[in-house]
Amino acid sequence: MTATVEDLRADLEDLRKARQVAERQRTRVVLDTAIGQVTKQLEKATAPPPPPPSAPEEAAAASATASAPTVPEPAIVPVPRGASFIPISKFAWDSGEYNTPWVCVYITLEGVGAVKESVECSFSKDGFDLRVTGLGGKNYRLLKDNLEKDIVAGESKCIVKKDRITLKLRKVKGDYSYETWTNLTAKKGKTEKKAKGADPMGGIMDMMKDMYEDGDDSMRKIIEESMRKARSGEGSSPSVPDLGGGMADMMSGLGGGI
Repeated sequence: MTATVEDLRADLEDLRKARQVAERQRTRVVLDTAIGQVTKQLEKATAPPPPPPSAPEEAAAASATASAPTVPEPAIVPVPRGASFIPISKFAWDSGEYNTPWVCVYITLEGVGAVKESVECSFSKDGFDLRVTGLGGKNYRLLKDNLEKDIVAGESKCIVKKDRITLKLRKVKGDYSYETWTNLTAKKGKTEKKAKGADPMGGIMDMMKDMYEDGDDSMRKIIEESMRKARSGEGSSPSVPDLGGGMADMMSGLGGGI
């Protein structure tokens, strides 16, 4: 079931209370993102329906759609058959501060600047494929095809310096801010990630679950108490998985009428 306006308002109030007492930076970032998403859902739920388009407007829109050129989606270029690559297993990454447009990946390879022309990286909406050929007689590769969030492939960059490669992944910007990354790659498979993207409230619950699991005892008690109050007098939601004790209470309360 879809969350009602009352459910969304109750969720937003509880999230704001938790934000006021949150002490850890990561917890505050997760809560800020959840607040923005619930606010967006509430605005959609309370917005008046748009007026129906007139007949000339419908005809113009149909004509524009038919004549618009199809832009192919960027895709990761396959590696030539027979090429042998050493997987790059050590790298660093930075999700950036709240509301910043880039996720950066740092790869250290001694002397890579000398073969700059042999460094190439292809980007797709949910991955990248970095290949370095002929560095000291060896080829190196870093492939990630299941990023935690989608990126803007056409605006992402590969920067090569003397001993380091920096990949700048352009975040997708929502209605309020850029999406917050907690991991470079998704914990779930592509199918599960796509289903999660189609359910904004499910994404919020996943963030709250991560915050609960990573938070200290004080934060867990705050979340449990807040969510338990939100659902007082109501039965448990049948859609909430058995996550154990207070966590199940929290997820059921957060989901409201879902």
